[in-house]
Amino acid sequence: MPSLGQNIIWGLGALAATFLFLYGYFVLNTILNIVERERLETQVIAASAEFAGLEARYLDTERRITMEFANTLGFHEVQNSRYVTRTGLALTPRSR
Repeated sequence: MPSLGQNIIWGLGALAATFLFLYGYFVLNTILNIVERERLETQVIAASAEFAGLEARYLDTERRITMEFANTLGFHEVQNSRYVTRTGLALTPRSR
């Protein structure tokens, strides 16, 4: 039968092993999170660059479109304009 001292030693050893395992687990997760964050930062930089290019292209296209350019493409100004509106979905009482 193990003595009280041996039980305490085994308990402390198990506790130390548990802490060592948890330490390794948290260090590994920290490293993986750092790697993932760097990968995402690279993707954000690439997306920002692409967005800046698209924005510049949009502004250039917007600057080139004029009424004269639209007329050369066959568009013309509407003389009598009408607008369509959407009615609500509320139920209204019918008149009989």
